[in-house]
Amino acid sequence: MQVEADVDEADIGSVSLGQPVVFIVDSYPDDTFTGTVEQIRLQPTVTSNVVTYTVIIDTPNPDEKLYPGMTASVTITTQAEKGVVVPIEALNFNSDPSLNKELNISITEEPNPQMMGVWIKTPNGITRKNLAVGINDGINAVVKSGLNLGDTIVLSASFEKSSSNSNAAQTRLCQDLHNEEDKSKRLRNDISKKYYH
Repeated sequence: MQVEADVDEADIGSVSLGQPVVFIVDSYPDDTFTGTVEQIRLQPTVTSNVVTYTVIIDTPNPDEKLYPGMTASVTITTQAEKGVVVPIEALNFNSDPSLNKELNISITEEPNPQMMGVWIKTPNGITRKNLAVGINDGINAVVKSGLNLGDTIVLSASFEKSSSNSNAAQTRLCQDLHNEEDKSKRLRNDISKKYYH
């Protein structure tokens, strides 16, 4: 069985032969079907100034649930990596120098401009760690190296003055990293497109 997917010209550059595909059809919303990219047709289709290219997906149909003319929502996996996943929010967090004293911040590693980093909670405060980061989906990123199991990463920090003129520092923390082998996630940069016959 073949599925014809219309892929936008902005996304077609990421699609290549052999990539895995998952899709659903309206007739069976609880079932997920799989396939692979078999062909990318070079003849574009222009509809209301939108350019799309037809991608042919080869999929098995042993239960004969898929019929010609069905509408499907298709996801093509263009990249995949397995590993520890951290929120992008943690990679974007930078300590304000004015908070360093109040939050007892120490820097044990000099920031490396070629590497991203996160702040780790320690018994005495927080400290920065450089990381080698893989792909991301805009929400989470795969960390290739730099973290240890059990590290607690800081997502944000704030400093407030109370009425008694004493200082209170608060940090919002990510849950402990789970065992990479048992709890690792796959992070995918996906292209989701609907096609219509």
